[in-house]
Amino acid sequence: RISAALAQVDVLAPLERLDEAAAVVIHKAGFLQPTGYERFAPGPTSGAWSRRKAQLPVQPSGDFCAAGPRLRACEAAVLAAAPDDHRLYQLAVERFAAQVASLRGVPTFARTLEAHFAAVAAVGQAAAGR
Repeated sequence: RISAALAQVDVLAPLERLDEAAAVVIHKAGFLQPTGYERFAPGPTSGAWSRRKAQLPVQPSGDFCAAGPRLRACEAAVLAAAPDDHRLYQLAVERFAAQVASLRGVPTFARTLEAHFAAVAAVGQAAAGR
């Protein structure tokens, strides 16, 4: 079911490859221009849920999902809790890797990717100067 739905999608990318995904969309559209964005790391959040007693100890994802054995434990936890999401992520990673690999030798894609990274860097430099 998931595979059939994904067959209809032009660009499917995992979030950690956002910059390449933007370049693929720009390249495929043919009329979009590279644009930058400011990277933003939100601060801690709290709400009514923070006053409730946790039913399970909460570990920061950086600790729980760190490389090595912890990463495997994290993947196993996601697979157990959300098997469809786990499969969707696997398919997205595989499909996007193949899509980018097919574009690696295309000069216009290389220029688009370079222009996108330059635009992101320019926005970042401007933000740092504020």
